[in-house]
Amino acid sequence: MCLVNKNLVGTLQPEVGYLTSLRILNLKDNSISGTLPSTIGKLAQLEVLNLSNNSLSGTIPTQVGFLTQVSYLMLQENAFVEKIPVEVGYLSQLETLNISSNKLSGSIPSELGKLSHQQDLGLSNNFFTGTIPSEIGLLTALESLELDRNLLEGTVPSTLKLTQPLKRITLFGNANLSGDVSYLCAEGNLEVIIGESPENLSCSCCLTYA
Repeated sequence: MCLVNKNLVGTLQPEVGYLTSLRILNLKDNSISGTLPSTIGKLAQLEVLNLSNNSLSGTIPTQVGFLTQVSYLMLQENAFVEKIPVEVGYLSQLETLNISSNKLSGSIPSELGKLSHQQDLGLSNNFFTGTIPSEIGLLTALESLELDRNLLEGTVPSTLKLTQPLKRITLFGNANLSGDVSYLCAEGNLEVIIGESPENLSCSCCLTYA
C-alpha cells in the first residue's frame, strides 16, 4: 500500500492489524495524527513501514519488535516521545532505521548493535541522552550514522573505527560530547561532521557544521 503525499488526515486505526499479508505500508508526507497502534505488530509479512513526515505522536509501540521481516522502518519527522523500544534491536532484517526529528529521549539502546544488516541509522534531532553505545561499532554493514542535535555526552567510542563500510557520521549539536575524533577520518574514507567551537569535540580532519 503506497499512499504518499495524498493529503491524508485522521488516525491509524487498530484494524490496520488485519492487513496481515501487507508487505509495504508507505504513508509518508501526509497529515496523519494520533498514535501508532500496537496492532501494527501483527503485520508479520511487512517489509517496508514508512510513516515519515506526518503528525504521529505518543510512544513507538514495543510491538514493532514483531515485524521480523521489515527492512525499512522510517518514522522520522513526527512527534514520537519517550524511549526507543529495545525490541527494535531484534529486527534482524532491518537495513534502514530512521527516527530522526521526533521528541524521543532516554539513552540509545545497546540492542541496536544487534542489527547486523543495518546500513543507515538516523537518530538525529531528538533528545537522546547518555553515551553513544560502543555496540554500534558492531554494525559491520553500517554506512551512515546520524547522531547530531541530541544531548549525548562522553567520548565517541573507538569501536566505530571498526565499522569498515561507514562513510558518514554526524555528531554536531551535542555540546557534551568530548575528545579528539581525528582517528575516525584520518585515513580519508570517512566523513565526520562536528560542530563549531565551543563544542567540546576536536578533530583535524572533520567537516564543521556551522
